[in-house]
Amino acid sequence: MTRTVADNAVMLDVMSGYDSADSKTAESIGEIPEDGYVSYLNADGLDGARIGVPWQSIGTDDDEVVAIFEEALSAIEKSGATVVDLDDLPDIATLADEGMVISYEIEREINDYIASLGDEAPVESFREIVDSGTVEGVIAENTFPETEDIDSDALDENVDYLNALLVRRELHKLLYSAIAEYDLDAFVYETGYSSVPPVAAFPSVNVPAGFSEEALAVGIEFMAQPFEEPLLIELAYSFEQATMHRQPPEGFGPMA
Repeated sequence: MTRTVADNAVMLDVMSGYDSADSKTAESIGEIPEDGYVSYLNADGLDGARIGVPWQSIGTDDDEVVAIFEEALSAIEKSGATVVDLDDLPDIATLADEGMVISYEIEREINDYIASLGDEAPVESFREIVDSGTVEGVIAENTFPETEDIDSDALDENVDYLNALLVRRELHKLLYSAIAEYDLDAFVYETGYSSVPPVAAFPSVNVPAGFSEEALAVGIEFMAQPFEEPLLIELAYSFEQATMHRQPPEGFGPMA
């Protein structure tokens, strides 16, 4: 989370790259732009882009929020992009919810991490954290109450978990099919179903889109194919500069 798209690009330049402690990062080799993410801070980044809107998955029925989202779409079009209504795309938000696997995997992953610490590990297991009565334990228990009924050592035999993995593949297929059929560069939606990007393994970026009369912050989220972060920075920065919806919180001066 950063203040602006420019800050986000700077953070990506610092954080991206291969980490020997995380094998997943090996996939990024050859995918990180040589001239850095900050070089994609292009105020005209929306010009010529084709942006798909999955209307079946809009995550709110609040008329005011929907109106703000529609104003954002108008701003995107005024910036030179083509907005494509994806009326026939199924509800990817609901599909993403069905494909969430973190409750199944969290105990296994935390246990693996704890084991990697060896003698320096402060606890022996995820379950010890949950049962500790500490703030961390309460958060873990309240966030993942289902873990108590899940055998993390037998996930390959857990039908619900295996079905969730199949749903993730289906979501992936739907998004790629929409990209191909409508020649899309990215998707955009109001920030109400952020489970789609992690479940689909697609990167995304959230940008302020305005405020309701009761000062509710409303955002939009651009989502694109894996390793399309440079494109996302262009799109988000272009929208940010065209609309300038961000309002710094009161009581905090400018950063040096």
